[in-house]
Amino acid sequence: MKNYKIYYYFFVVIFFTMVVVASANADTVPLSYKNSNGQSVKTTITSGLKEDKTPVVSAYKDGNGTWEKTIVTQQICGVDASGAPIACPTPSLVISDALKNYIPASAINQASGVAGLNANNTLTAPLETTGSLIAQGLVQLGKAPSNRPNIAQNIPASWDGDVLPSTLLIGGVGPGDATPVKITTPLIGHGDWAGCVLNVQDTSFEQYARCGAGLDDGVVGMFKTVNSAALLDVGSDITSASGTHYAIVFGGQSITLRPALSAVDASLIYPRSRVYTNWRNGMQNTAPSSTDTPSLWYGYIGALTSGTDSTGSYTTISIFSNPDTQQVGWTRNDGTVTTTPPGKNDGDVRDTFVSQYTNDAAFIGQAGKKFVFNTMIQLDPTVKNSPTRAAEGEELDLQLPDPDGWHKHDGFFTVHGKTIVLTGQDNAAADSYLERLAGTNLLQTGLAIDGILYGGKLIQTDAGFQYYSQGDLNSLSTGSSLPLAQLGSMNMSGQFISLLLYGSKDTDQSTNSGWGAGSLHLGVQEKQDSSVLDGTTPGCENCTSGGQIVWDPPGHHYGLGLGGGFANAVQYALYIDGNKLSFPTGATLNQGQNLSFLSSDDTAIEHPIISASDNTHLSFSTSAGNSASIVAGGVSAEHYHMMLNTPDSSSASCSAGDFTDDTDYHYVCVSTNHWKRVKLSDF
Repeated sequence: MKNYKIYYYFFVVIFFTMVVVASANADTVPLSYKNSNGQSVKTTITSGLKEDKTPVVSAYKDGNGTWEKTIVTQQICGVDASGAPIACPTPSLVISDALKNYIPASAINQASGVAGLNANNTLTAPLETTGSLIAQGLVQLGKAPSNRPNIAQNIPASWDGDVLPSTLLIGGVGPGDATPVKITTPLIGHGDWAGCVLNVQDTSFEQYARCGAGLDDGVVGMFKTVNSAALLDVGSDITSASGTHYAIVFGGQSITLRPALSAVDASLIYPRSRVYTNWRNGMQNTAPSSTDTPSLWYGYIGALTSGTDSTGSYTTISIFSNPDTQQVGWTRNDGTVTTTPPGKNDGDVRDTFVSQYTNDAAFIGQAGKKFVFNTMIQLDPTVKNSPTRAAEGEELDLQLPDPDGWHKHDGFFTVHGKTIVLTGQDNAAADSYLERLAGTNLLQTGLAIDGILYGGKLIQTDAGFQYYSQGDLNSLSTGSSLPLAQLGSMNMSGQFISLLLYGSKDTDQSTNSGWGAGSLHLGVQEKQDSSVLDGTTPGCENCTSGGQIVWDPPGHHYGLGLGGGFANAVQYALYIDGNKLSFPTGATLNQGQNLSFLSSDDTAIEHPIISASDNTHLSFSTSAGNSASIVAGGVSAEHYHMMLNTPDSSSASCSAGDFTDDTDYHYVCVSTNHWKRVKLSDF
């Protein structure tokens, strides 16, 4: 077992301290006393011997000022086999020869005196020192109701064998012990000169891992982790901390090093610390979807045993696959456990992703994945008599009080609730993210945002996507708009096109019986300015509005309109009201385009089609390619054009009013299936 020397800056427990300094204030010895008869008798003044066998005090002045010799006496604490007296041990903690073997009661718990102990071996006076205090072994501070210390270090295994001895424990050493921690200090400087209230860092550096506050910043809590090197690398290809090259033999549940570990290297190995090998079995992750992370064999340090055999000195380190259960063997990230030595399992290959060593190597004191914070809420419904029914994982309260009243100093402070920043020079792996919400199908709401000012941004990005707080069109003037979302933006040769969802105040609400005053638009807007990626507003300066899909367009309550323009100035080309379609400015068909008319119940086998067959003609037909009829109360035109057709007979199928022509006759259906004709002639 190693001895750990601990230097304490915050917590000190003193087991025993005694300081005795010569002082002129020592009690004066009476030179005479009264016996039982009331007579005054001269006191016999004695002195002990120093190490050189001379009296501690050789003479003293009597009441008349005359020097008198002391009588030398020696206290004995036993006799030897021959009967010779044995002197008592000299108190080694007494500094002053003048007070050796003599501690007056008035010197206890007094300046220049000694600290007293009570019957429980507890100091009965406070201790102050301007020097360093060093303690070894079990350190205790305070006493909790469980009779265990409030603060402890180097606790025995009988208290808790699953704690690294050098761990500083605050509370919890005994069941139910309450030891709250409160730190209060002003932030007055930079870095470790009071630039941080609390500085917690995972590094293998010494105490010089400084707080990361900027020159003008103050940080309440600084927490940091790094991918530091192992505390100890060993292998024949590696020079250890002591300058030694160790030959390694991996066993199924151990590592053997030759020669034996030096004292320097052994001091870097802590019980149950993690040890990785340079053997892998498959990959934990692979690029490009993630990092190239090998599935390394690793374990946890058990006992160290050193010895010598015919080959020379050695150290064997036992290995646990699980330090909590102390199951022996090796493990991988997928949970596989083996007692076959690394390098001997099916599929084992020498790792070249993390290390580049030819021979076996071990890296002691590392972590495969690190967390700056890993907070947890654990609510167990089987816990009896617990009133706890809710918990908050993290609550950040930002307050802007103003003694002068509401909104008297709007915009005076800038507040950032939470900022996550990734910096550096390389892209992160493809499966990286800044923040993840994972409900594992146990939550109905993933992200709840409320309380944002009307028109303010609920979500802001630099990718052309923004989401705004709900708006109140009632407060707007006619022709104004209010954004709801920017659903994306695209750079088209310097012209940035954005898709916007916004509301438009189209008319005065009082003229529309409470409805129809506003409409909801989904439309495009263009601007030659990349700043629109950070957010833009409908109808912004130097912006051009394009196509619009409009819900509740003016005059079409519950309807849908299609057009181009902006807000209440959209030029509509189409309205849809229920199952009715209307073209406020007419419909245009280009050559080769069709306009189909379907039945409302989709039961008709054929439906009429109007086609722009060429630049001057419209064709009326059915979806099956047959001719279609036009039924109208009256048709007026300069010219009519029809296909020449001859009825099969005067009783051919027809409806009253049908007519047709061929090269000789004009035919008219005068009644159902009854044709008549007149002769055509030249003129």
